[in-house]
Amino acid sequence: TFMFNRPPTKEFTALSGNVAIPITYPHVYYFEVQIIDLDAPGVIAIGLAPADKPIEGLPGWKHGSFGIHSDDGRVYYEDFTSGIMCSTPLGKGATIGCGWDMRSKELFFAVNGLSLGA
Repeated sequence: TFMFNRPPTKEFTALSGNVAIPITYPHVYYFEVQIIDLDAPGVIAIGLAPADKPIEGLPGWKHGSFGIHSDDGRVYYEDFTSGIMCSTPLGKGATIGCGWDMRSKELFFAVNGLSLGA
């Protein structure tokens, strides 16, 4: 289940899960988002952040958050100025996955079913 963190606008709309990932979850937590439509210069960003942090900006831009962004294919961690190039830009029809391996404590992303690595 997802909830809007504030009313949608043309500039910014954020969704977040309404239940945190259980720390005792035994294996891998993974979810995917498919881009159905995306008008330029729109950006889809998915990732993970601490439950106690408000959503301000895209995942990966704020303290404790990670995110992959569709406009440039970069993965960001706590910084909006520099990301690691992991993919080409992503658009309509792309499926973006985000996972957390709790055993190895690694976060990973996938595009169209192919892992981009940890």
